[in-house]
Amino acid sequence: MMPVMDGLQALEKIRADPVWKSIPVVLMTAATVPSGTSGWDALLYKPFDTAALFNVVRRLTDPET
Repeated sequence: MMPVMDGLQALEKIRADPVWKSIPVVLMTAATVPSGTSGWDALLYKPFDTAALFNVVRRLTDPET
């Protein structure tokens, strides 16, 4: 768990900053994500394997996919 704010609060701050707004965000959580929340580019539930993480990063960073 994050000590100062949760991941959704961090995502809100990232998306509010024009410099960071367009950077892809992968939400990785062991918690249940409340329905109706969004704003991330990919969501991985813990535990996940490294192949799943690499596939998500590749998808978000490779313009050919």
